[in-house]
Amino acid sequence: MTSDGKKDSPFKFLDAYDKEDERIFFGRNKEIKELYDALSGVKHLVVYGPTGVGKSSLIECGLRNQFSDADWMAVTIRKGNHISKSFALKMQEALAAKGEELDISLSETDTDFFKNSIERLYKNYFKPIYLLFDQFEEIFVEGTENERKIFFEQLRILINHRIPCKIILIMRDEFIGIFSKYEHLSPGIFQYRYRLGKMDKNHTVSVTNKTLSSYENRSFYDIENPKALSEKIVEIISKPNLNKKGFEKEEVELIHLQVFLNELWIKANNVKKENQKPKLDISLIDEEKDFKSILTEFLKRENETLGEEYGKNIPLLVLGLMVSEHKTKLQLSISDLQKGIAANDIELQSKLEDLIRNLQDKKLIRSLNIDRDTKYEISHDLLAEAVFEGNLSGELIFRKKALETYKVYSNRTGYLDKNGINHLKAFEKYAPFPKELNTVIKRSLTHLKKQKDEKRRKAEAQKKTDRRRKWVYVIMGTLLLFALSFALFNEFRSKELEAEREELNLVNTKLMDLQVQNVQLLASEKQNNIILAEKNDSLINIQSALEQNQNDLDSINNILKEQSIVLAAKNEELNGKVETISEQLFVIADLNYKSATKNIYDRQYKAALEDLENVRKYGVSKYRDSLLFLYMKVAFIYNNAGAFKESVKLLNRTADIKGLNLQSLKTQLKTIPKNPLEKRKYLNALIKKYCRNHTRFSFYKGFPKMVFVEGGPYTLGCDSLVSDCTFKVKRNNVRPVTSGPDFKTPDLEDVEFEEIGPDSIEIRFDNRGQYNLKSFYLSEAETTWFQYLVYCDLVGKVNPRIPSWGLYERHPVVNVSWIDAIRYCNWRSEQAGLTKAYILMGNNFMSMNKKSNGFMLPNEVEWEYAAKEGQSQLNYKYSGSDDLLKVAVFRNVFSGRGTKKIMTKKPNSLQLYDMTGNVQEWCHYSNEFNTFHVETKYTKPIRGGSWKYGVLENHILITKKNPRNSETNDTGFRILLPASQ
Repeated sequence: MTSDGKKDSPFKFLDAYDKEDERIFFGRNKEIKELYDALSGVKHLVVYGPTGVGKSSLIECGLRNQFSDADWMAVTIRKGNHISKSFALKMQEALAAKGEELDISLSETDTDFFKNSIERLYKNYFKPIYLLFDQFEEIFVEGTENERKIFFEQLRILINHRIPCKIILIMRDEFIGIFSKYEHLSPGIFQYRYRLGKMDKNHTVSVTNKTLSSYENRSFYDIENPKALSEKIVEIISKPNLNKKGFEKEEVELIHLQVFLNELWIKANNVKKENQKPKLDISLIDEEKDFKSILTEFLKRENETLGEEYGKNIPLLVLGLMVSEHKTKLQLSISDLQKGIAANDIELQSKLEDLIRNLQDKKLIRSLNIDRDTKYEISHDLLAEAVFEGNLSGELIFRKKALETYKVYSNRTGYLDKNGINHLKAFEKYAPFPKELNTVIKRSLTHLKKQKDEKRRKAEAQKKTDRRRKWVYVIMGTLLLFALSFALFNEFRSKELEAEREELNLVNTKLMDLQVQNVQLLASEKQNNIILAEKNDSLINIQSALEQNQNDLDSINNILKEQSIVLAAKNEELNGKVETISEQLFVIADLNYKSATKNIYDRQYKAALEDLENVRKYGVSKYRDSLLFLYMKVAFIYNNAGAFKESVKLLNRTADIKGLNLQSLKTQLKTIPKNPLEKRKYLNALIKKYCRNHTRFSFYKGFPKMVFVEGGPYTLGCDSLVSDCTFKVKRNNVRPVTSGPDFKTPDLEDVEFEEIGPDSIEIRFDNRGQYNLKSFYLSEAETTWFQYLVYCDLVGKVNPRIPSWGLYERHPVVNVSWIDAIRYCNWRSEQAGLTKAYILMGNNFMSMNKKSNGFMLPNEVEWEYAAKEGQSQLNYKYSGSDDLLKVAVFRNVFSGRGTKKIMTKKPNSLQLYDMTGNVQEWCHYSNEFNTFHVETKYTKPIRGGSWKYGVLENHILITKKNPRNSETNDTGFRILLPASQ
């Protein structure tokens, strides 16, 4: 699941294709053949191309699938801390599987180390070895000169050695020019090369159409016109480039296509309706967005989401630590990241390990096992470029430079000048000043201010002196000017007096005009007084009207009082009716409560929940404790059936019941473990804690816990070196049923019969192959009717046919096909938040999901290994004992017809019940996890015997097969979970 709760995208996004993705890797058949041919007759090959063109996918998916496991032994190597040491650790790991040791201390000094290691590896595995140096440009970006020199010298010796070993160097084409510097150490290293180019527009349309239309992807979404959608997508993501002849050529990088498809998937999920598949459509495409904007928005979106928990921009700053100055990815361990965080003063608000895990979940980074150490890197070079171009890596560089500069200036004892302070302030936005440096800067600023004040005081004193001199000169000049002007003044004085006399006459004229205007204003004022008197009479009339209105209002109030008395009487009548309705509602609530109780007993949980909601509406106070118990009861059932989401919803619903103080329950529901096994235990513990009547849940105990089975080597069938491969039985036990509708002759495979007497036969079991099994969990008992019917109720599936002896919840479910069983496994995985194990198209099984971590059926090897008690490998005829009566429900004079309750017989030493008898169990063929074979498409193996059969057919090594759609009254299943869960 993704961070937003939606299902994982079917598209690769930033991940490379691997060997298991052959069915969805389109458009590179020509390049795969060219690469395969280019390797013929040569011992080394350089594969190069632009970032995002799909070099790793071409090797890991395309080329790998051209070889069988017997034709090559591929070893993928990354540089790590030292490329020669990384090579040595890979060799040591491969040789350790054969019980050999390798002295890796010589890897960095002995020039024959590569040659000697490959020679030993070939002698142990005896098949051609292919060394795949992925992202080889790392040796030029991060490696030392001495490291490169040692590597190319060892490479030259290995290339000239006779052992069948081929070397493929995979790198970005912008680093190709550096090869010339080292060709003298490994002559001809660049002689054999293959360049992977971008796809043209028409070819990309075909690839996109095949990707959208493939069976593996179509089960995830609906789509009406894949071809039209493909053409529109490629039209947007293709961009014109000039080829060698100067013409524009539209080319597309494979990673651009995958990023665009993933963005389309996210949009479809955001607009889809509940319980429907997302629909991919042209209307979802934003034509303004190109590849870079999509990747930048993805980075910004995830940074904002994680920033709420870890601090603003903190996730991007941590990603910036993983990018080199060449915009390439760096591989850093947790300790490396912690040092970078400390050196750059990055303040995390939570644990670094939690941030790393969240970045992995969001596909921003991935983990690598290099040099026996877990390291992390950004998921793709293009994402690294996006981080770098966002100036995050540049900011970290300046932050580091700022801290170094601060350290130098902090040690100074004198004062800083203005230039020095300005130089420091240029770094302040990248890192705050330390306390010591801040003191130095403040002291220097105070000193500079004093200097500036002293200069200003001296300048002001000089200005005062200059002003005095200036005024003396001004006064002397003024006196001279006055003497010259006095004579002229007397001459013109008579003319000025005449002009003043004329002005006085004009003023007198204006005063007379003003007196006339004043008389007019007085007349106007009298007129206004008359108007005001008239308005006053009007106000008196209005006051009389208001008094009359008040009398009318008093009459109306008297009428209202009389009506209120009538209304009070009617209100009493209504209260009586409300009480009657309340009583009726309590009756309805009581009926709904009884109906809910009956529906829970009848396993009709959805109908029961509808009844409980009605009880909440009509009778909460009366049925509060009962509601609590019933909600908890259904939550307990859903939880143990794997329906965790429904269980959590019901617990939250319970906490909302009025009058119950269950806020602490809501708080605890926010910290549910992700592991499905731990999640079930956690929710069951909450139910028992908050439900007063939890002891009444004992009826529903018995859900099979998942038993851990530690892996190891195992021989399927019988190994004659360690055990007796023969089994003698009486002839009358060969056919368990001789008549009736259920009679069927057993189909016993891989068994040789030899008659040794009139009353018995001898059976020999063949060795069917050796396997090395990984650890896993297996349910302690077979899936019961109760568990399966909960599943049917939740998904709306028709219940299986009830057998003639009846339906009992603790009996194993029967009349289910192999297809029914794997659908149940997928449902359990979905409820637990795990990746589904089976890819289905309608009712048709398509293939296994190799990357699944979810529930599945065991294959034959896993089932038999667990039945024979794992690593103990006890050679009993039946699982747990040679006495069939102790460990199995089988056909005998005491048993009667039909299944029996699970876990009533003795378990084997792993505490697995009913591995023999009761019902036979659906499995996979042992080779189905490697390749999908036509011969196993329509029939599936059945193991473990059943209640129908006697001592022969219940033998631990007997294998039967049935059509995968068949439903019989003695066939059920149990489920398996990979040990990673």
